[in-house]
Amino acid sequence: MMFSKKIPDKKWVKACIANYVVKYSTCRDVEIMSTYTESVQYDLELLKKWLNNDLAQTNCDNIKVEFGVYKGNTFSGATSDDVAKIKDNRLTVFLVPYCGKNRATITKEYENFLLDTEADAFDLGQLEPPLTDGSKK
Repeated sequence: MMFSKKIPDKKWVKACIANYVVKYSTCRDVEIMSTYTESVQYDLELLKKWLNNDLAQTNCDNIKVEFGVYKGNTFSGATSDDVAKIKDNRLTVFLVPYCGKNRATITKEYENFLLDTEADAFDLGQLEPPLTDGSKK
């Protein structure tokens, strides 16, 4: 489902978010609660760079917000800085570029080389709420 207009009623948005928090933060299922994430926050400058620079080199015409759960065995290609931000078994979102119903592809040479033809998703935002030990991984 794709909408082209923003929802104008801020009260409606806040009510939907509150419904999510109540539904999942009060869940008694330990497995579900271990993945509970209330929100993901992205650095605005990094997000702008991805939108304005990286996606300009692709055939992207829409962005899907896709959900995932971090698992320790999925970090094989991540840098140590990336891994430091991740908490195993936490729910996250990925901003994934699409062209129609297919993943977007890189259409222009970018930074003098093409490593892959599939456009990169945007990830590694700050997960909320913070962990019980006070960190925000």
